[in-house]
Amino acid sequence: AFVTDSGLKLFESFVILGYLEDRFGEGRGRDSSKENIPRLVPGTPDDRAFVQLLVRQHDIYISSPNCTQPHFSHTQGCMYLEAKPSKFTPARRTMPDATVRALKLKELYERLQWYEGNIRGNPYMAGGSISHADITIF
Repeated sequence: AFVTDSGLKLFESFVILGYLEDRFGEGRGRDSSKENIPRLVPGTPDDRAFVQLLVRQHDIYISSPNCTQPHFSHTQGCMYLEAKPSKFTPARRTMPDATVRALKLKELYERLQWYEGNIRGNPYMAGGSISHADITIF
């Protein structure tokens, strides 16, 4: 969790990034004589919506669901969750079913293909400057 100066505990990267931008973004730094953090959200409604879409695609289809049920994990878990319990991995954090792993890999591939077809590049995901989408995905 991220704890603000006032003690508010925040979680979820999009919420934390939004807070940091609101608190320290352009023109809002602690010391106005020093360079501030560049904006991570584009200026137009269309561009902001596009960045939010990129972030939500990640949050919903790649890293979600955040579930504590045994053997139930987010799609990206298919890349690193062990098949069997080990000294470092409890049974509830494994992915023992090869069919489930294969389906999650297929879903992950489809999501990444969606990104390939929709990101603007040049050089960042939403265009010419870094955004919440780049930070969330990478």
